[in-house]
Amino acid sequence: MKRSFRSRRVLPLSVVGGAFAALPLALAFGPHGGGLGSRAEALALGIGWAGLCWLRFARVGVYVRRDGVCVVNLLWTYRLKLSDVMGFRFAPSPITGLAGWSGWVERLHGPPIPIYGITGSSRPRSRSHREGVHLIAELTSWLTEAKGGH
Repeated sequence: MKRSFRSRRVLPLSVVGGAFAALPLALAFGPHGGGLGSRAEALALGIGWAGLCWLRFARVGVYVRRDGVCVVNLLWTYRLKLSDVMGFRFAPSPITGLAGWSGWVERLHGPPIPIYGITGSSRPRSRSHREGVHLIAELTSWLTEAKGGH
């Protein structure tokens, strides 16, 4: 069984997003009339954007372990024990805008956690929606098996 669960779009989006970091980097090193301050700002923006996309966004998703799950989102990482995970669902989500859905981790204690790495359209016939439903079904199957169910 696989150990990481995320939409196929995550890696390509992180590469493309990180490539946009070239724009502020070009401003930092390219010929223009800005002073040292504007070049430093552009350099910081470019490095920060590339780091966020390539080092963090490329890793978003759910990683399963023997003792629980690790949910890596854009800014936060949640490590949950198996006993704290009640289930997974694919439902409307504020992280995907008005028309999108994402995966959610239902916890025994605390509010549900959105899964940034499992997102899709709200249209059931779309490929991204079907992929999200499939990933949540796989996670649910893993959870049932890990908790000793059949």
